[in-house]
Amino acid sequence: MNYQQSLDYIFSTYMAVKDVIKGKPYQEYKNTQIFKDLLVNLKLTIVSEKVIKITGSKGKGTCARTLARTLEQQGYRVGLFTSPEELEHTDRISINGENIPREDFASFITQMESTLDQYQTNFTQLDYFSPYGLFLLVAIHWFTQEKVDWLIIECGRGVRYDDSNAIDGKLGIITSILPEHLDYFGPSLEDVYNDKIAIKDTSEILLTWKDINEDIELDAPRCFNASAILAKMAVKILLSKQVELVFESASYGKIKNHFYDCVIHADAIDIEWVKQHRDCTYFISVPDDKDFDNILSKVQSLGVDFNLVCLRGIRGYLDYKKTKTCGLGFVEFDYNHPHQLQDYLSVMNIPKMVFWGTQTFIRFVKKCFV
Repeated sequence: MNYQQSLDYIFSTYMAVKDVIKGKPYQEYKNTQIFKDLLVNLKLTIVSEKVIKITGSKGKGTCARTLARTLEQQGYRVGLFTSPEELEHTDRISINGENIPREDFASFITQMESTLDQYQTNFTQLDYFSPYGLFLLVAIHWFTQEKVDWLIIECGRGVRYDDSNAIDGKLGIITSILPEHLDYFGPSLEDVYNDKIAIKDTSEILLTWKDINEDIELDAPRCFNASAILAKMAVKILLSKQVELVFESASYGKIKNHFYDCVIHADAIDIEWVKQHRDCTYFISVPDDKDFDNILSKVQSLGVDFNLVCLRGIRGYLDYKKTKTCGLGFVEFDYNHPHQLQDYLSVMNIPKMVFWGTQTFIRFVKKCFV
């Protein structure tokens, strides 16, 4: 298999059942035994003392990246697994900032193919290979081969039904709990909490947002400050010393005078940060399956200048009916053509902007400015 063929293979069984499982909570269909069996069948072993797992509704990727970069600065070889991709799929798997080569990625999938095909013969109607899980298997294979000192895993949407929960670790971190993805874990915030807290069952040490007892000066919304603090605390636990923090985030950042922030729920909006950036024009892309109504209500109450954005042509399930019918107007772009956003902005000549939306939208924005 080449690289593109390996990606097609990874997503094939999920795409076959996507319409059947859509809208169902994980407990109705997610078979957690599949990943556990594959770890055994593929003879992949991990030293739990080297593993740090990170979950949370917001900021888990930032905590993972900040922890990885900080440990790297101390001379360690750090394997980092994140989800979803920032710009392309290979950046989910990296060692000291270097992504897995496409050739190695495809080679590992090819090596696993016969085992996966054989296992698939016993699938029920709802069974599938989780794309997250297959990416994680590739990461474990590569990290083991390359003999990393630490293995940092960003969990998927949740924990209890996540493939990462099959892996024991030294340290488990929970960055935040928000009422996100209630269709998977809900219907209540307590259900989300119960899902995330399951990380303690496979972690020797648990560190959560409740343990934060210090502050840090970052020009970032509060959840990213909290993630940075948790990374700093984690380093102290792992190395038994304080070190200088190296902050890094894929969800939040600044390009020239413009900010981007992955926001899919109103509770993730830092009002004080917005007040400090009132001179910006906000571009907001929130599909119907996210917290569109509450985000729009909060943005309107804050009185900032904003534009609504629809994306088309990506993954086939982003629905922007609420955006299109709310009566406020919108702009629409094709995800596969980020130059459309670039052309639009060049005509508008807006000096300072903030981009809010899904990871897909943030990825689109970054490609526009590359």
